[in-house]
Amino acid sequence: MIKKFVKPILDHKVDLQERIFRLVTGMEVTALTLMLLGGMFTGENVESLAVLFVCIILVAAVASFG
Repeated sequence: MIKKFVKPILDHKVDLQERIFRLVTGMEVTALTLMLLGGMFTGENVESLAVLFVCIILVAAVASFG
């Protein structure tokens, strides 16, 4: 799965805007996932964790279908 994500970023045939979009999206999903894990360990309330989880799903959906 990581190769499928990294390959278009390193491919020079893909438009620069598309490559940057994929790179920034990957960083965003990584940051949201780390925030979700950190929130679990620090005892964040369930509503905040649910919002983070929904954001991760929405960003992934927009990136893959957009």
